[in-house]
Amino acid sequence: MDDCKGMAATLALAWFTPENMYLANVGDSRIYRSRGGKLEQLTKDHTSAWAQWKRGEIHEIQYRTHPRRSALYEVVGGGHGQVCPYFAAVNYQPGDRFLVCSDGLIDGVWERHIAEALATDALPEQICADLLKRAIDNSGIDDTTLVVIHIA
Repeated sequence: MDDCKGMAATLALAWFTPENMYLANVGDSRIYRSRGGKLEQLTKDHTSAWAQWKRGEIHEIQYRTHPRRSALYEVVGGGHGQVCPYFAAVNYQPGDRFLVCSDGLIDGVWERHIAEALATDALPEQICADLLKRAIDNSGIDDTTLVVIHIA
């Protein structure tokens, strides 16, 4: 167990009800919604570099190469006694696609690749396979987990 001391985890949680999708995230695991070809990140990464990118202070390429990009200030475990997740409720409609993923996917694909993949007519299983292959081919240094949900 000593070799696991100090380890932490990130979390992205999606819960669908008939009215809304409720989400929570900690760290840099993400949830995206694709609607009408427009991609929207619904979660917030718990890093200062991500906040700089989303405020427009740096571009995506600068974010991806930022030396503190993976410095998380919110995680599950790792000696953190309390966690302050990000929570939200979002509506959904037929045709929406959701992607729930770990940072291993984000390390290997750009947001434009995610947008293109979710905008296709491919089945969720094929989208997952295509994005996973691209992420592993481009990076492949971190655990990579993803789920695509299509609202029929």
